[in-house]
Amino acid sequence: MIRLLLVALLVFTAGDVRAQGTFLVGAAKVDVTPPSFDAAADAAMFPTCPAAVFTGPRLFGLQEPYVDQDGSGFFNYDTDVYCDANANGRYDGLYSAGGVDHLLEWVHDPIDARAVAIGDGSRWAIIVSVEPDQAHAGRGACRAAPGDRRDARVQRRPQ
Repeated sequence: MIRLLLVALLVFTAGDVRAQGTFLVGAAKVDVTPPSFDAAADAAMFPTCPAAVFTGPRLFGLQEPYVDQDGSGFFNYDTDVYCDANANGRYDGLYSAGGVDHLLEWVHDPIDARAVAIGDGSRWAIIVSVEPDQAHAGRGACRAAPGDRRDARVQRRPQ
């Protein structure tokens, strides 16, 4: 008897049930691991920075070319000259999340960005998470993992 009363109470007090709108939901995972340095891709990305002039070594692509005047093999703000390709007044390199002024030297694991988006078609809430801690700037001994298909200069740290 009590169950029947509760069911009746719920049915008669619920009111009119209609669709309140539609939500759209999406999720993605994208590999954002820095690519190995590639001279052809570099020339296309930095057409105003001649490779014959800006000869500083770079392990990864997407870093502005520079002249390695101190011979360290890495960009140094104090001594090196760089090609400011986007005219923002600073050297655009790939830096480690774990240190100050340390360019990446190796990537332990692939780095990815993950996102979730929820919206109604006109307004969206988007959450993005990036794992930067897999990129390191340590100058310790590193070696390429067996079967690593990347350029040998992009080295992986032994696990």
